[in-house]
Amino acid sequence: MTFSHQIKLEILNKKMKLSSLLSFLNGFLLTSCDVKQKEILIKINKSNISSILKEKMQFLKIDYKPYPKNKNWFYINKKDIKISMQIKEPRYFFAGAFLAGGTISNYNSTSYHLQITTLNKNIALLMVNKLNKYDFNFHLISKSNKYVIYEKKSENILDFLNAIGAMESFQTFFDIKSIRDIKNSANRIASLDVYNQKKLVDASNKIIENYEFIVKNNLEHYFDEQQLIFFKLKKEKPFLNLNEITNILATKYKIFKTKSALNHWNIKLKKIVEKNK
Repeated sequence: MTFSHQIKLEILNKKMKLSSLLSFLNGFLLTSCDVKQKEILIKINKSNISSILKEKMQFLKIDYKPYPKNKNWFYINKKDIKISMQIKEPRYFFAGAFLAGGTISNYNSTSYHLQITTLNKNIALLMVNKLNKYDFNFHLISKSNKYVIYEKKSENILDFLNAIGAMESFQTFFDIKSIRDIKNSANRIASLDVYNQKKLVDASNKIIENYEFIVKNNLEHYFDEQQLIFFKLKKEKPFLNLNEITNILATKYKIFKTKSALNHWNIKLKKIVEKNK
């Protein structure tokens, strides 16, 4: 079962009072049907959704008749229901609209996308304007003689699921998103650690190379004893960072220097080498 189908079953199975159910059905019909016809054809391809929707029709005492070529499709008579171009009870109107033409990317997808497709541009504009009054960021595009409103921000998609009352789907989406965010954060940190480790290795190799140059060329007299101890320690333990080296210098050699001071020694070493090459 797709995530879209899961959401549709959840909102369709919710109990609604009469006015809410009428608003739900209004959103559904405006989004997916040609409401200008005397007989409105409702096209539902999923049998479980079609069955539940027929039960809603029976509750509203709206007669329906089957469509001969598809057992899940059915007709209702336009005179049996009042269709309004106004969005009353937005929660239920947009739940109906999503049932009719909504899809959402599966929660294991690498990107987020929620959309509602309709045949009528005026309905699409009506929905976009209403939704964006509530700080959503829906956009409208035309595609294959249909009109699609869509939202790509994960936080707004969560808000939409909450707004239409799909709380179980909201929780599922939220949990998956949270786990993904944690993994992405961990991957970024791991990548940063690798990058920092490479920087440390490259810097250490350069310091060792410079130290070996001054030893080979008898240039130690440019440095005091503490500085030479530091360079020798760096050669012996190249993978230690400056924090770790300052601790060893302090505990083993009673040399109390900051990282900044050690960096100045490295700069001095580099300059002496460059001067004598």
